[in-house]
Amino acid sequence: MEALRKYLIKFEEHLLFLLMGVMTVVTFAQVFFRFVLNSPLAWSEELARYLFVWITFIGASVALHRWGHFQVDIVVNLFPDKVKRITEIVVYLLIMIFAFIMVYYGFILVQYTSTQLSPALQLNMAIPYFALPLSGILIFFHTLERLLFKDNGGKGEEK
Repeated sequence: MEALRKYLIKFEEHLLFLLMGVMTVVTFAQVFFRFVLNSPLAWSEELARYLFVWITFIGASVALHRWGHFQVDIVVNLFPDKVKRITEIVVYLLIMIFAFIMVYYGFILVQYTSTQLSPALQLNMAIPYFALPLSGILIFFHTLERLLFKDNGGKGEEK
């Protein structure tokens, strides 16, 4: 399980790095072509938008792994430790339910859009929409791992 966890987080981080780099290059190319060469690229904004969607969804999974999401815990901190742990478990279960919904309806959306092509890139629309179920799977995995194996009280990334 530990090896899978390390592999997944490295995969996610490298994918984010790659997607962010490509989006940056495409955006700079669009600015250059539009304002310097006066001949804008027809496909660059569409590609940047789809890359941004992937970055957002995969980034949500990485942020969950690193405890990077904003949380309001002022009330929970007033509870005794046992109630805090129960609250934490309930939150994890709710996240897992939400992740399952992302996966289930994400795959329905991927199937629905698999026959459509994007306007500028002529890209199968299942590709941009696949970010939803994939990130749901990753979020589910990271949450399950937290629920079953980790207990650091929400203080940063574990080793």
